[in-house]
Amino acid sequence: MDIRRFYSNQDINDGTIELIDEEAYHLKKVLRAQIGDTVEVTNGLGNLYIGKVDSLKGDRVKVKINENHRFPKREGRFIIAPSLLRRNPMNLIIEKLSELGVPEITPVLFNRTEIKPADKVVQKWEKIAITSLKVNKRVWMSRINEPIYLQQLIDHYADVERKIMLDIDGDRSNYAENRADTIIVVGPPGDFIEQEKTALHANGYTAANINGGTLRVETAAITAAAIYMRQLN
Repeated sequence: MDIRRFYSNQDINDGTIELIDEEAYHLKKVLRAQIGDTVEVTNGLGNLYIGKVDSLKGDRVKVKINENHRFPKREGRFIIAPSLLRRNPMNLIIEKLSELGVPEITPVLFNRTEIKPADKVVQKWEKIAITSLKVNKRVWMSRINEPIYLQQLIDHYADVERKIMLDIDGDRSNYAENRADTIIVVGPPGDFIEQEKTALHANGYTAANINGGTLRVETAAITAAAIYMRQLN
């Protein structure tokens, strides 16, 4: 039987780490864990702890750590910057990019973006990323940033070496294998407006086509990430 993996961002204290909130509830009430059961715990920052349930008191679970494994972070930066979408398609993007192990996700507000960010939306996305982290047995959680406007994105990632914008008129060869630090921008439903394309081109973004057809934002973001992550593995 597979050992179940849980997430905790709590500090280690006297060789134990605590599970709280949904993680503790799931272990206690859903899995009905017992003292002495073996579990895995990751902090999403490259550490994997293997230990045994030591305490099930109240709304917290303590795990006594027997092993601590450290996994280095993959070298280089890779950012997917998709247009902000409505809740369900955006949740799908976060879920699948997290499953693929995309290191950084930055939603973008374009001229044609139809909605504004909801309150505490990043915290909701992080819960999706935590689930993906556990299910896919990863130890580095995707970093999910607050949605930003296009010019803010251009300024913030000015030092990234390889900049790509997905465009049906782009050159498929621009998506050839390259392990440089990379950001991929995925435009909104209805495509970029001309001023946005001009701004991206002026700041070093090259147009790339990954399919030859018009794709939904969700499909384009997930496909682009899958192709790129495959090159790194």
